[in-house]
Amino acid sequence: MHIVLLILQMKGLQMEAEDPTRAKELRMMAENLRTVPEHPAQTFWQALQSLWLCNLVVQIESNGTGVSIGRIDQWLYPYYRRDIDNKVITQDQAQELLD
Repeated sequence: MHIVLLILQMKGLQMEAEDPTRAKELRMMAENLRTVPEHPAQTFWQALQSLWLCNLVVQIESNGTGVSIGRIDQWLYPYYRRDIDNKVITQDQAQELLD
């Protein structure tokens, strides 16, 4: 249910966005939420978004007691490498998502 609310929020923000680049980002975020975290990620962006959402849940459940998500480089690398090799994303785009 919360994912549906996030999708609706992203869609609303997308419609309000004056910057076309930001509107596209919000559209992609909403599309990613239709896949992750319920289903396995297919792209670097989806993997990163899924990891972030799951981390938020853990932080909320643990009352923010400093639970570390560990070595995200090891978890995200297969998605990053595949997307770079298939020209789905550039290094600059991946860096922007991480920043």
